[in-house]
Amino acid sequence: MNVKAPVKSPFTPDQEKILSAWTKHYPYSNLGLIEALRSVQEWYCQITPQAASFVADLFALPFNHVWGVVTFFPTFTTKPRGRYRVGICHGLTCWMAGSSKMEKCLEKALGIPAKKATSDGKFSWEPMECLGACEQGPALQVNDRLIAVVRGRVHHQPALFQMQDSLRAFGGARVVRHHDDGFVEVLA
Repeated sequence: MNVKAPVKSPFTPDQEKILSAWTKHYPYSNLGLIEALRSVQEWYCQITPQAASFVADLFALPFNHVWGVVTFFPTFTTKPRGRYRVGICHGLTCWMAGSSKMEKCLEKALGIPAKKATSDGKFSWEPMECLGACEQGPALQVNDRLIAVVRGRVHHQPALFQMQDSLRAFGGARVVRHHDDGFVEVLA
């Protein structure tokens, strides 16, 4: 008889409760897998094989199935990323609208290449496939929240304010004014 040893949990008891709740949230337990993995990504800024193995056991799924989901979706990373993960669309439309300039600017402002985290673990950035905001390009997102750059303005998301001190230059521009309506105005 081949008995599998239980996987040691890399999670706190409260985190385990949250993950376990995703197994009961939908009529079929495996439907909560993506949300459980999103929680792990948020907590640790990556999904390790140990975490994926624990989740696989929790959902009664093979490890290879869970690891396949982790490595398929760009939302999940297997290497540490920053607490604020900036994604810059490098699709054709956004590239034509200047996303490559934004990439260079972020690399210079943060002092790190793509897919690496700053030494304090706060920020990372990476080029991404189409973010579905071609008409607002060059589009970028922070922690899966779209920030669309339109005519020199960045539609505010809360993480953008928290990034302001470290990102002096944002998209080839400097943040110059915060508006009460949520806009952050930038100048090229």
